[in-house]
Formats: sequence, structure tokens, C-alpha cells
Amino acid sequence: MNKNRRRFLLGTTVVAGCASVVGYKDTLKAAATMSRNGVKTQDPIYTNSLETEGEIEKIFSKNEEFSLRNSVCNGCTTHCGVRVKVDNKKDTVVKVSGNPYSPLSTDPWLPYNTPIEKSFSLLGKDSKDYTKYRSTACARGNVVFDKINNELRVLKPLKRVGKRGENRWKEIEIEQLLEEITKGGNLFGEGEVEGLASIRDLKNPLKKENPEMGPKANQLCILGTGDDGRKAYMVHRFRNSFGTVNYQGHTSICGLSMRSGEASYLGDFKKYPHLKPDFEYCEYLLTFGTAPGQAGNPFKRQGKLLVKGRVKENLKCVTVAPMLTNSDNIAVGEKSEWIPILPGGDLAFAMGLLQVIINESLYNEKYLRIPSIQAQKRLNDASYTNAAHLIIQDEEKKGHILQDGKEALVIDSVDKILKKASLVDQAELFVNQEVVFDNKTYKVKSAMTLLKNSADEQTLDTYAKEAGINKEKIISVAREFTSHGRKAATDCHGGTMHTTGFYTTYAIMMLGAMVGNLNYKGGMSSGGGRYKDFKGLKYNLLGYKGKVKPKGYRVDKTRVAYEKQQNINKKLNKA
Repeated sequence: MNKNRRRFLLGTTVVAGCASVVGYKDTLKAAATMSRNGVKTQDPIYTNSLETEGEIEKIFSKNEEFSLRNSVCNGCTTHCGVRVKVDNKKDTVVKVSGNPYSPLSTDPWLPYNTPIEKSFSLLGKDSKDYTKYRSTACARGNVVFDKINNELRVLKPLKRVGKRGENRWKEIEIEQLLEEITKGGNLFGEGEVEGLASIRDLKNPLKKENPEMGPKANQLCILGTGDDGRKAYMVHRFRNSFGTVNYQGHTSICGLSMRSGEASYLGDFKKYPHLKPDFEYCEYLLTFGTAPGQAGNPFKRQGKLLVKGRVKENLKCVTVAPMLTNSDNIAVGEKSEWIPILPGGDLAFAMGLLQVIINESLYNEKYLRIPSIQAQKRLNDASYTNAAHLIIQDEEKKGHILQDGKEALVIDSVDKILKKASLVDQAELFVNQEVVFDNKTYKVKSAMTLLKNSADEQTLDTYAKEAGINKEKIISVAREFTSHGRKAATDCHGGTMHTTGFYTTYAIMMLGAMVGNLNYKGGMSSGGGRYKDFKGLKYNLLGYKGKVKPKGYRVDKTRVAYEKQQNINKKLNKA
């Protein structure tokens, strides 16, 4: 007998003997001697694995015991495409996997004209394209179908029967729900509750002293979460027919600071667009709050692109966050870095970066000098900024852009003359002087000058202290970020949900402006398009009788300047 083998057997005997002393004899003996113990599995090799969907020889032969359905996962707001395996006898979902036709589950994804039968053959273990088109579902997507048969799943409307906070409920029928919601009454034994019928008043104001708040119908506030396919119906068909402005969805509780900060950066508070990095060609990604594959939808696709970028391309991902989570990856070496700032220190970190970039002239000067879309087109560039626009500093109209009609004025860097932005290719970037326009003298500063002043309000030491890191790290990141030219990007999806989140997002986006990465390959761009399925050629679900255009402003004051509220202005005037 081999000596090492003999020692092993002797060792297991000792272990089993010791186990009896501590009370784990059976468990340890089974583990140490590799014996069979417990419930016998269905198969010694495949254990209790599910029966396969089918077999692949030359073609895919489907197992009739199961049905395969293409669907969408509602495990999070990304809504990845998935394939669902249904047990025909039990009529239950037994497995969820990725849909190879979905860009959110596969990269690259199968061409849409690929027959479904062929897709199974392509994904078989003997296929040469198996690894290429392999489709996945994340951990949540793999188990979210358990909700279907969860004993805690709510299948009927629930009505409170106890006092608030007692957590006592009873099931009611949908007819009773509709009756009580619309008509109201003494529903809980606590006094009269108004129903939707009495609330739907489109003529009388919600508050007489605040007519700008809109009609009484705005007392109805609809709270939504993820878009499971019913959001558009709720907004376009129910809210607009009722006449309330108060719909608050997923964005208001998840990425509102990011959305509003980026909407401000892009100058579009109607559509609230937000930017995404070009993972495929980006060389340096500075992500705030969490790693791209950890959160910030579509996180699964972002994770795939991040892997490709770091392994096959030249992408370095730097995550700025208090917690490590999955932010760093030792396997990719220098292409990954975690910067452990203090909670809430992201704004200080971003402002420190801006200070270094501006004071060391690391910014893309030629890009920032482009003052208009006309100049952008003449120079064949990807975008432009208002960095050279002039901001009035006089008490009258302080903070307003100096304009000729509706067009901003700038100083031409060639002849130093004040002109319309559309007539200038390259404008003066740093301006702090007096100008004469329409026979009136104005004290003005350029937007770039104001940004520099803002970044210089605190010392780099102060920014470093607030961020919880040394200033040498801020300097090195600023230099490395700008060293990649326009192939550098930032991201903060959901990572700035705190009290200074709006300003933090704006500062983070301003880093992109410094290098000119907007709409540039390797930089950042706004989200893609979508199908207009509510106003098609055959059906127009947005046009119907009784449709109301909601008036007033939302209860959370979204898109309404605080100073424009009528009663606030009255109080200010009296003061």
C-alpha cells in the first residue's frame, strides 16, 4: 500500500474517533470517509438535476414534457429577455435562463431572423458557437419565478381591518375594491374617506391661495415602482383621463438625483435623458457609487461589456465608493481600481478633480471653445458646450446668460469682438470683464470662469479631507482621467442618492465636459430609442374621448422653481 494513502486512512480513523467526543460522529465520519449519507439522489452523477428541454443530434428534438416560452424578467427594472421552462404536467415554471436574442442577456445576440429551433442547436454543448451566443440570467433572474407560487404572494386586494400599524388585513373582491375606492365612505371605522369620484374636480383649485397647484383632481397621487408593462397604460390612459399631474414612478425613488443632475447637464428637463459610457471603446471609466456589474441598469449587460473591455480591449475601471463589494477585480491587474472615499465624499472628490483639471490646464480647450451647434457642425465635432457663454454679474439679471434675442453672446477668440455664438467657431474660454451690448455696459464672466471659481472655493486639502483620501490620489486620478483624451467616461447611476446628489451628479458629468466625451466614440451618449407602440398605424391608444391635460405642479414640486410659487412670492414681497 502507498504510504501516503495509508496515512490518509489512518487520519480519517482519528478524525472519526475525535468526532464522537464533540458529538458530530456521524457527520464527520461520513465526510472524512466519503461515505453515502442522507437522502439518496436521483442520479449518482447528475444528482437531482432537471430533465433536459430536449436533445440535439443534427436538429433539436424537443422534450414534450416541457414548454419553452420567451418572456421578460421582472426581477429588477432592467427587464432582461429570458427563456422560461414550464413543466406541462404540473403547469409550473421550473427554470429560467437567458434569451439568446436579447441584447440584455447575450453579447453578441443571435440575429432576430434565426429560427428558434436553430437557436437551441447553436447553444448545445457540441456547437462551435456555444460560448459565443451563451445566454445567461443573473442570480435574481434564476429564482424570481418562485414568486409565482410563494405563499406570501398577494392574489386578492387586501383591506386593513385593524388600526394603522397593527398589520391586520382581510381579502376582498375586486368589485368591492372599485366600489370603495370610487365612492369612499367610512371604510375603516375611523370616519369618512373621500372617494375618487369626489376628488375628480377639474374646475375648483386644490388650494385657493395656491391656484398654480392646479385643480382638486391633483389630490390623487399614483405611486409606481418598476415598469412591468403597465406603466404606460397607467400614465397615458388612467392618469390623463382622471386629470392629475401626480404620478411618481421608479425614478423618483431610485435614480432621481442622477436623472435630474444629468438633465441639468444636458439642458433637458422634459425628457430627463441620462448618459451611459461607451464600454466597448472607452479606455478609462470612473464610476461612482458601485461597480457597473453590481447595479445601475442594465447591470448584467454592463457587466458583460466591462469584462470584454478589460480583457479584450484597453479599459480601466475605477470605482469610487465607500464599500468594496465587487468594485475591484484582482484578475485584471492594473485595469481595475477601488478608491475608498467616505460616505457622501463623492462631491468633494469630483470638485477636487475639477480643480486639478482646470488649474493644470488638462481640459480639452479646443472643444470647450465651441459655443454653438452651428460651430459644432462647421468643425465636424460631436457636441458643444456653453463654457464660453457670458453670464451677467450685475445685480439686475444676475446669473442670466447675456443674449441677443434668444441667442447667447460670446467673445470671438480671434478678434476679441462680442458676437452671436452661432457666428463664432472658437470663443474666449476664460472671461471676466465688462462688455457693451445695445448701448449698455455689463459685467460678465464666462461659464468656464464661474466653474473655475466654484472649484477653487475650497483648497485641495479640504476636498481630500472631505472625501477621506489623500490629495495625491485626487491629482493622479485627474491626470490619468484626462490622459485618455475623449475616450474617458463617468457613471453614477443610482450612486448619488443622498442630500447633495443633484450637485454631485452635475459635478461628475462636468468631468466629461472637461475632456469632451459627449457623443464621442469611447466617451458617453444618451439612451437609445424605443418603439412607439401606443400610437401605431392601426391603433392610437393616446387619443380618446374624455382625455384631460393635467394642470398644476406635482406634490413633490418636480420641475417647479420654489420661487415661482405664488404664496411664497407674496411672503417674500411682504418681508
